[in-house]
Amino acid sequence: MRPRLAPLGGRVTLVVVLTLALSAPLAAGRLTSRTVIRTPAYPIWAVSGYGAIWVGAHHDTVLYRISPKTDRVVGTIRLQKTPCGQPALGVGAIFVPDCRQEGGNTLEVSAKTGRVVRTFTGGMGVFADHSLWTLTDSGAFVQRFDPKTGVRLARIPTGVADGAGGGLEYLGTSGAGAVWLGDQAAKTVLRIDTGTNKVTAVIPLPGAATQASPEQGYAAGGPMAFANGKVWYANPAGVYEIDPATNQATLLRVKIGNLWAWGDIVFTAGAGSVWVRASGTTVARIDPATGDVIANYHATGGGGGIAVAFGSLWVANAGADTTWREPIR
Repeated sequence: MRPRLAPLGGRVTLVVVLTLALSAPLAAGRLTSRTVIRTPAYPIWAVSGYGAIWVGAHHDTVLYRISPKTDRVVGTIRLQKTPCGQPALGVGAIFVPDCRQEGGNTLEVSAKTGRVVRTFTGGMGVFADHSLWTLTDSGAFVQRFDPKTGVRLARIPTGVADGAGGGLEYLGTSGAGAVWLGDQAAKTVLRIDTGTNKVTAVIPLPGAATQASPEQGYAAGGPMAFANGKVWYANPAGVYEIDPATNQATLLRVKIGNLWAWGDIVFTAGAGSVWVRASGTTVARIDPATGDVIANYHATGGGGGIAVAFGSLWVANAGADTTWREPIR
């Protein structure tokens, strides 16, 4: 499983921006440029929202705000808790999960003020149907909250009995009137209807693996994406396409390599494609109509999240303390 390390003390203030001209393209065609933004203390995810890119630093209690206009860190928010799983965005806030050893809760951070305004129980949240959905520490329940009042609207049994941290469960995306929960131990994805607050399907993942191979480091299922009417998810066995019309999962010919630092296999959707952190050094761009890889982009740092926004791919490089911005080719 991916490591969960204690935050380091001290305030980080160094911000350096470099632009590198690459001597050779990473995909066929032409030269490109990369902007390297220093985001110290083990950046593990990058998400887009409210006109900015947000990056969480796992070896500190820091949330960075990056301006896409200047490619500079324009805000450093102190959370008092360590960022862990990828956040959800909605109602003018970033919902940041802290780590299990710190409570396994979700912090609501105002995008306007940078203040933590509320704490929700559970983590690994997604925003769907005007609600925040979180997963309890054991994986046994998904909770639905009114994000404006903090009131819990539903507590939905999942049937998952992996124990705290035992199954690498991840409440990963929303789409097709549902939220979707990946369970690596059971090799399934659960579908929860947002209209009825009930699990309506338990979808087997053919050929799935319960843990990474020795050659894959900490690779583990994580955030999903919804694109082209399909759900996209991965575990160490590879990338899965799930059809909500049939509740069938198909294993594609997209392999997952070594994620030796931060192991979440992260998906995002944008620019007409699906993107996955396929290894510590690679982000694969997938055509959602065919399931084929149409380009590979370079990454570093052993793992970390990705975002697609402002005409660029943004890559959090956990072990390198950087966030890269690459123009989409």
